Amino acid sequence: MILKKRTIDNEQTRLLSSNLGIDNSIAGILVARGIDTLDAAKDFLFPDNKRLPVFGIPNMDKAVERIKTAVVNSETILIYGDYDCDGICAVTILKLYFESIGAKVCHHIPLRADGYGLSLVALENVVEKFMPDLIITVDCGITAVEEVEYCYEALGVDIIITDHHEPCETLPECIIINPKLDAHSPLRDICGAGVALKLVEALDGYDKAMEYVDIACIATIADVVPLVGENRKIVALGLKKMNEFERPGIKLLAKSINIDKLQASDIGYRIAPRLNASARMGNTNDILPIFTSNEYFELESLVAQLNNDNEKRQTLTNKVYCEAMQQLKSLKLEHLSVIVLHCSSWESGVLGLVAARLAQEFFRPAILLNSKNEFCRGSARSISGINIFQCLNACSNLLTQYGGHEGAGGLTINIAKLEQFKENIDKYIKDTYPQSLFEQVVEYDIEITDKRQIDKAFYKQLELLEPTGEGNPPAVLLLNSNIAAISRIGNTKHVKIKLNREAEAVAFNA
Repeated sequence: MILKKRTIDNEQTRLLSSNLGIDNSIAGILVARGIDTLDAAKDFLFPDNKRLPVFGIPNMDKAVERIKTAVVNSETILIYGDYDCDGICAVTILKLYFESIGAKVCHHIPLRADGYGLSLVALENVVEKFMPDLIITVDCGITAVEEVEYCYEALGVDIIITDHHEPCETLPECIIINPKLDAHSPLRDICGAGVALKLVEALDGYDKAMEYVDIACIATIADVVPLVGENRKIVALGLKKMNEFERPGIKLLAKSINIDKLQASDIGYRIAPRLNASARMGNTNDILPIFTSNEYFELESLVAQLNNDNEKRQTLTNKVYCEAMQQLKSLKLEHLSVIVLHCSSWESGVLGLVAARLAQEFFRPAILLNSKNEFCRGSARSISGINIFQCLNACSNLLTQYGGHEGAGGLTINIAKLEQFKENIDKYIKDTYPQSLFEQVVEYDIEITDKRQIDKAFYKQLELLEPTGEGNPPAVLLLNSNIAAISRIGNTKHVKIKLNREAEAVAFNA
């Protein structure tokens, strides 16, 4: 492990500190993170003050026109979403909005076993079941070229794609709302539910969109997009609204896990995993009522289901992780730039979680696949600096299907091509990215020379950095001290550390 202090511009630090009335150390953290002008710092510290133009997203005007026509003509609108937390939240936002204006709306969320995104079979089924005049996808569809053509030509149904994943060279021939179509868009990093929120804003104004900002907040944290810019604003405003507990389902879920006041970390580590757990465990029950229902007994049953599925998910995740670690023993990891593992018995729903854990532990991208039949399906997770979507794109000739963004992706590959894929993606990463990315470097913000520096006033200043998460990590403090004693906390995985300067620390999952 390499310890490295973040470099800062002292002059800019003093400028921010004096003009904004913030502690010099906090100003230094902002400068080190590239927030080095007064305007940028104000936008960061007061994220609810700036509104970005929604019609700056390509094709937003066309989508609004088509949707308003559908509403006026009482056409049936089908919301088609992905099965993860982001997709579920995006479906919920549009469903609630269209219901609020009296539109004819229905929704469909495929099972994880059906595969990611649009499929020809799924389109046939939903058109037969719901007979929609217009399909709006959320959090999926950007790569569905064949499926969109089939929807128009064979099924005779209009379709609008809303997505946030990386587009390929060939796009579906329909109206597409995806901020990533504009390389310079300040909204490029919003999640699928963020795109849905922006669509509501374009249709009915900012205040109407803010009715659903708490739902977009959950998705933004769950999808691990950078908590800067518009995402920081969504989370900051969303947390305020969530803590008013206007949605009985979220209130009951939080109460069931002893949360009185929700923070970003609670969403990331406790709420979102439960919302994802049902789909991961193959549970077919629709969980939208957690956001929409006011029926206590329905919600009580749903919360129990979410907690139960989450326990199963944790058990399965640990099982797959242990088996993956066993496979790694036979590999010369020091010669590999990427981990690619497969097993016929692995539960597909937890592969992304285990891949993320392996990537974090071994400082290289990780791809885990279920290989129970001719086609392997699985998930990819990356590390900072390596764009996993571009890596998959470089091997597209070997893949049956793939998609994703910089940090995460999904793929399907014929098992006969798997060994060649391993060689090709390993070579691509080695040829494209510097070796330094695979070294564990811990950058710290502040060195604490006296524990008295850490007082209530200092903690209050640190709160200015919240909400923290991907792209805006918590401040890292370096305490120059020796360890006096280490003890396990009960039967947990956590460790209490006694330092020789009358200070204590806790190492979680140590």
